[in-house]
Amino acid sequence: EVDVRVFGIDFALKLLVNMIFLLALAFLSFTTAEGLGRTAFPRQLRLWALMKTDVLRSSEAFHQVAMGYLLVPVMFAYEVTFYFACSRLLGWWTPSSPLADPDVNATLAPWVVCIAQALFAGFWEETLFR
Repeated sequence: EVDVRVFGIDFALKLLVNMIFLLALAFLSFTTAEGLGRTAFPRQLRLWALMKTDVLRSSEAFHQVAMGYLLVPVMFAYEVTFYFACSRLLGWWTPSSPLADPDVNATLAPWVVCIAQALFAGFWEETLFR
Protein backbone atom coordinates (compact mmCIF):
# COMPACT_ATOMS: atom_id res chain seq x y z
CA GLU A 1 0.00 0.00 0.00
CA VAL A 2 1.30 3.42 -0.94
CA ASP A 3 1.44 5.98 1.79
CA VAL A 4 -0.47 9.21 1.16
CA ARG A 5 2.55 11.29 2.18
CA VAL A 6 4.74 9.55 -0.39
CA PHE A 7 2.15 10.27 -3.06
CA GLY A 8 1.94 13.92 -2.00
CA ILE A 9 5.73 14.36 -2.00
CA ASP A 10 6.03 12.66 -5.39
CA PHE A 11 3.26 14.84 -6.83
CA ALA A 12 4.77 18.04 -5.41
CA LEU A 13 8.24 17.23 -6.74
CA LYS A 14 6.91 16.45 -10.21
CA LEU A 15 4.91 19.68 -10.14
CA LEU A 16 7.97 21.68 -9.07
CA VAL A 17 10.20 20.16 -11.76
CA ASN A 18 7.54 20.78 -14.41
CA MET A 19 7.10 24.39 -13.26
CA ILE A 20 10.85 25.06 -13.33
CA PHE A 21 11.18 23.54 -16.79
CA LEU A 22 8.27 25.53 -18.23
CA LEU A 23 9.47 28.78 -16.64
CA ALA A 24 12.96 28.23 -18.06
CA LEU A 25 11.53 27.40 -21.48
CA ALA A 26 9.30 30.47 -21.46
CA PHE A 27 12.10 32.75 -20.23
CA LEU A 28 14.54 31.57 -22.89
CA SER A 29 11.89 31.77 -25.60
CA PHE A 30 10.74 35.26 -24.59
CA THR A 31 14.23 36.74 -24.31
CA THR A 32 15.44 35.17 -27.55
CA ALA A 33 12.33 36.17 -29.46
CA GLU A 34 12.47 39.74 -28.13
CA GLY A 35 16.08 40.18 -29.19
CA LEU A 36 15.59 38.61 -32.60
CA GLY A 37 12.36 40.54 -33.10
CA ARG A 38 14.11 43.84 -32.41
CA THR A 39 16.82 42.93 -34.88
CA ALA A 40 14.48 41.78 -37.66
CA PHE A 41 11.68 44.33 -37.20
CA PRO A 42 13.01 47.47 -35.49
CA ARG A 43 9.87 49.55 -36.22
CA GLN A 44 7.30 47.00 -35.05
CA LEU A 45 5.59 47.50 -31.69
CA ARG A 46 7.23 45.50 -28.94
CA LEU A 47 5.06 43.34 -26.74
CA TRP A 48 6.54 44.64 -23.48
CA ALA A 49 6.37 48.28 -24.60
CA LEU A 50 2.58 48.01 -24.72
CA MET A 51 2.57 48.32 -20.94
CA LYS A 52 3.38 52.03 -21.27
CA THR A 53 0.46 54.43 -21.63
CA ASP A 54 2.02 56.54 -24.40
CA VAL A 55 2.51 53.44 -26.56
CA LEU A 56 -1.03 52.25 -25.81
CA ARG A 57 -2.42 55.62 -26.90
CA SER A 58 -0.70 55.47 -30.29
CA SER A 59 -2.79 54.96 -33.41
CA GLU A 60 -0.69 51.96 -34.47
CA ALA A 61 -1.46 50.10 -31.24
CA PHE A 62 -5.15 50.98 -31.57
CA HIS A 63 -5.29 49.74 -35.16
CA GLN A 64 -3.54 46.47 -34.32
CA VAL A 65 -5.78 45.76 -31.33
CA ALA A 66 -8.93 46.73 -33.24
CA MET A 67 -7.95 44.49 -36.16
CA GLY A 68 -7.36 41.62 -33.76
CA TYR A 69 -10.80 42.03 -32.21
CA LEU A 70 -12.46 42.40 -35.61
CA LEU A 71 -10.84 39.20 -36.87
CA VAL A 72 -12.09 37.10 -33.93
CA PRO A 73 -15.54 36.44 -35.48
CA VAL A 74 -13.90 35.56 -38.80
CA MET A 75 -11.60 33.04 -37.11
CA PHE A 76 -14.50 31.57 -35.10
CA ALA A 77 -16.52 31.18 -38.30
CA TYR A 78 -13.56 29.49 -39.98
CA GLU A 79 -13.12 27.05 -37.07
CA VAL A 80 -16.81 26.17 -36.88
CA THR A 81 -17.09 25.72 -40.64
CA PHE A 82 -13.95 23.61 -40.79
CA TYR A 83 -14.97 21.27 -37.98
CA PHE A 84 -18.55 21.05 -39.26
CA ALA A 85 -17.33 20.15 -42.75
CA CYS A 86 -14.86 17.60 -41.42
CA SER A 87 -17.21 15.88 -39.00
CA ARG A 88 -20.58 16.07 -40.76
CA LEU A 89 -19.79 16.22 -44.47
CA LEU A 90 -16.64 14.10 -44.62
CA GLY A 91 -17.29 11.94 -41.57
CA TRP A 92 -13.86 12.55 -40.07
CA TRP A 93 -13.07 12.46 -36.38
CA THR A 94 -11.68 15.73 -35.04
CA PRO A 95 -9.49 15.80 -31.95
CA SER A 96 -11.46 18.74 -30.54
CA SER A 97 -14.41 16.51 -29.77
CA PRO A 98 -13.54 13.85 -27.21
CA LEU A 99 -16.33 11.48 -26.31
CA ALA A 100 -15.85 11.80 -22.54
CA ASP A 101 -13.29 13.07 -20.08
CA PRO A 102 -13.76 11.47 -16.67
CA ASP A 103 -11.04 13.59 -15.05
CA VAL A 104 -13.00 16.83 -15.37
CA ASN A 105 -14.87 16.25 -12.12
CA ALA A 106 -11.79 14.99 -10.27
CA THR A 107 -10.32 18.46 -9.71
CA LEU A 108 -11.48 21.36 -7.58
CA ALA A 109 -11.24 23.92 -10.38
CA PRO A 110 -11.06 22.19 -13.79
CA TRP A 111 -11.11 25.52 -15.63
CA VAL A 112 -7.70 26.57 -14.23
CA VAL A 113 -5.77 24.05 -16.35
CA CYS A 114 -7.58 25.10 -19.53
CA ILE A 115 -6.93 28.80 -18.97
CA ALA A 116 -3.30 28.24 -17.97
CA GLN A 117 -2.58 26.12 -21.04
CA ALA A 118 -4.28 28.65 -23.31
CA LEU A 119 -2.37 31.58 -21.81
CA PHE A 120 0.96 29.79 -22.02
CA ALA A 121 0.32 28.71 -25.61
CA GLY A 122 -0.80 32.19 -26.61
CA PHE A 123 2.19 33.99 -25.11
CA TRP A 124 4.62 31.40 -26.38
CA GLU A 125 3.28 31.47 -29.94
CA GLU A 126 3.18 35.26 -29.89
CA THR A 127 6.85 35.48 -28.98
CA LEU A 128 8.02 32.71 -31.28
CA PHE A 129 6.16 33.78 -34.40
CA ARG A 130 6.34 37.55 -34.28
